[in-house]
Amino acid sequence: ARMNDSQNSFSTTFQELVTEIETAESHLTELENVVLENKDTVSIYLKLQQRIKKLSEELNFNR
Repeated sequence: ARMNDSQNSFSTTFQELVTEIETAESHLTELENVVLENKDTVSIYLKLQQRIKKLSEELNFNR
């Protein structure tokens, strides 16, 4: 069980625990969707980051 912010007490009933788990599952699903939606953006960003790092290394090497 976890602390209930509004009542400052622990939730103890089985139904409350089930509800908390269902809420957590719902939040995880939402997070998964956000990750999948932004996968392409992250991929592009990482490729650009790698290119910039490589360019920086080449510039420093040629000094």
